[in-house]
Amino acid sequence: MSCPEGPRNPLWRHGRGTVLEIARQMIRDGHGLRGRDLEEWYDRVRELALERLPVANPLRDLIERRYAMSRNLDDLRPEVRPMVDAFLADCEADDIDILVTCTLRSMAEQTALYAQGRTTPGKIVTNAKPGQSAHNFGLAIDVVPIVNGKPDWDGTHPVWHQVGALGQLRGLRWLGAPDSPFKEEAHFEAPNWRSLADLTT
Repeated sequence: MSCPEGPRNPLWRHGRGTVLEIARQMIRDGHGLRGRDLEEWYDRVRELALERLPVANPLRDLIERRYAMSRNLDDLRPEVRPMVDAFLADCEADDIDILVTCTLRSMAEQTALYAQGRTTPGKIVTNAKPGQSAHNFGLAIDVVPIVNGKPDWDGTHPVWHQVGALGQLRGLRWLGAPDSPFKEEAHFEAPNWRSLADLTT
């Protein structure tokens, strides 16, 4: 069983190889899939085989079912949506293939993400607790550029600097910038998101 497609979720970072190869790679990279997680994955593979569902990547399907954070641009607040639309259009104009991996994130999803690398397996991917992320208010997006047909998640490819500059030119705050206290190349947010979020409470 092969997995030819790329990611649709920020936690899915391995788009090619057999399911077993990808599972091993995810374990090496600290994404869990131990014990019950691995059993659940095998159960899902068996379900898909029995149902003969046209899912190219059972492991990615499982991750997407568990971490169903929104990628829908319509979930963004109107204060940030025009900046995001212009930013994505600029990327397209510069022939940068960009994938939006997250827009709105619930408090429960933020709790689970914050726990990763602390109380649950995996690498620490955020310092934001629930209510401390612009994603919780629809005021941020996460993106990843596609390089040579695969998502580039390590943040070292030169295209990241181009993507970051385009986002900043459109007024977005880029957490991959040199002065960012917590490096998160994928993250762009409204610079005044905290004051905007106060309007929702």
